[in-house]
Amino acid sequence: MHKNKDYKIIILLFALFILFLTLNNLSPSLFWDENAYLGNARSHISQSRFTEDYRFPLLEYILALAWKLTGESIFTARLIMILFTLATIHLFYLITKHHLTNHYLIFTLLFGLSPLFLKWSFRIYTDIPSMFFILLSYYLILKKNIFLAGIFSALAFLSRFPSALFPLTIGIYLLYNKKPKDLLLFSAGFAIALFPWLLYNQLTYSNPIWDLQNQYNIISTYTSSEPLSKHLTNISGTLGLFAILSLLGIIITLKNKKYFIPNLYTLLSIIYYSSFVNLKLERYLIMILPFIYLTAFTGFQLTTKNIKNKKVITLLLCLITIYLGIFSIKSITQTLENTDCSRNSSILQSVNYMASKNLSHEIIITNIFPYIGYHINLESYHLWTENIQALLIRYHPAYFIHSNHDGTYFNRTILDNEISLRLEQRFKDNCNAEVSVYKVV
Repeated sequence: MHKNKDYKIIILLFALFILFLTLNNLSPSLFWDENAYLGNARSHISQSRFTEDYRFPLLEYILALAWKLTGESIFTARLIMILFTLATIHLFYLITKHHLTNHYLIFTLLFGLSPLFLKWSFRIYTDIPSMFFILLSYYLILKKNIFLAGIFSALAFLSRFPSALFPLTIGIYLLYNKKPKDLLLFSAGFAIALFPWLLYNQLTYSNPIWDLQNQYNIISTYTSSEPLSKHLTNISGTLGLFAILSLLGIIITLKNKKYFIPNLYTLLSIIYYSSFVNLKLERYLIMILPFIYLTAFTGFQLTTKNIKNKKVITLLLCLITIYLGIFSIKSITQTLENTDCSRNSSILQSVNYMASKNLSHEIIITNIFPYIGYHINLESYHLWTENIQALLIRYHPAYFIHSNHDGTYFNRTILDNEISLRLEQRFKDNCNAEVSVYKVV
């Protein structure tokens, strides 16, 4: 019987692998931050003229190690992200078996088809790797392997600094349950895993938490606070019914010690992202997604446990599956709608054009600097002022590149009217996005 169930989860994971791989092929263009992590990864195996050292550190080392073995490849990087996603889904399956009594495979399927996974499963972002390490740490807590749980909690933190909320949750849990020895073991594992990062920062920057401080400073300086309503809109648009079921599950399990960690971590995360984070991005929900679904399925199971007619439960599960299917199809449809733009975007056209020039040490000023910096491997700086002469004096650039659709807003008319610049090319895609290339004269 157990072998049969293992066989089914393998089939499910393989089917999801094909789905995520297909979605990746439909969306070849990189998102903003993907360029930054790829540029950082390149810096560890070859010369990279575009890096952002303040980024969360672990992912770039994972990518660099893979590239050391296979050669630099965007596909390899995205394949690694898909594998992280599948590993997260498998861990969710194992954790669900620990918490619930049945329907593990259906619950895992619903979790795997989450709109957030469909959109971010292959993207080179830190959210899913961090979630993987959090889930692995939690699974080890369930298995009473406290020391290893501490190690993987630290890796979650190094994948994404706000993941510190999870080891904080574990610390509160161990203190609450009066387990000082376990707390010591957990802390030892956490500290040992953090030591190389602290040492590297100290030796390189004379500050053990250099990237943590710099990232905080950059985010606080360059991001503006978005309204809480956007956070609520994201919850509605990506979780919908599961947010309601999760709230029900949390209320039902408030006094259940078995759910202490999931409930507390979810609560702390919601408070943090709602109150202390300026940007209310939908992908931030990935950090609590497994626990949202776990408590949602718990709420469903506990409220239907007294229904004797199993056909009714099956019907309800079918309705939930159809409901999620609508969400999933909507997410896939959006991906398909953007395929033409993604495959021949104005940014990609400009990148190919600049690459054909075989530039090596030229400097570019642009409002899409991660794209230009990574793809062409050139020093690229932000259009941070309307004073073009000041930028020319400070950076001595060879080109200015402007996008009217991606990147930060900049009034293109200023570049068109600047006597020191000559419009060399203007690229347009099927979504009416334009990229203009100006040569410094």
